[in-house]
Amino acid sequence: MTQSLCDAPIVDIIVKGLSTPKQYVQNEDSDMTQGNAKLKIGICDDEAGSRQLITTYLSEIDPEIIVELFSSGEELLATADISSLDVLFMDIAMGKKDGMSVAKEISDSISANGKSPRMSKPLIIFITGIPDRIGDAFGVNAFDYLIKPVSRDKLESVLRRAEKELALPVCAPNRYQ
Repeated sequence: MTQSLCDAPIVDIIVKGLSTPKQYVQNEDSDMTQGNAKLKIGICDDEAGSRQLITTYLSEIDPEIIVELFSSGEELLATADISSLDVLFMDIAMGKKDGMSVAKEISDSISANGKSPRMSKPLIIFITGIPDRIGDAFGVNAFDYLIKPVSRDKLESVLRRAEKELALPVCAPNRYQ
């Protein structure tokens, strides 16, 4: 019986279409980590305490994660190289531009380039104190939706799922390009 490529253990995957190809390797704990490039995370929240807590949790989970901080949706859209982010943790209730409208702009920009927002980076994970907007998250192709206060364990669980999602190109060659 032959083993398909998608059933094979993932040892070395190169994600195409990036300025620097990323290699993902499976470690002893079966979590996907990047071999020659670090996971790049954006955190967009208008509350400094929330940004700091998520940053602290991420550094405890993996000290090599690269984190970029944004205090508003406007700052994120104006200054970030959004396509270089692997994961974007974003609040919903922020200043003039809320997280849903920012996510929609990101999604529309990806679509305008002929790509699928659900199959493109960054994976958007909302972290918010607003539980009743979870349905809206599907409309902007969010990867997940966490309710504040977020525990370290819950954040790590979602991050590990995101890492595995980012490592799926072996089964879908055009994914995350």
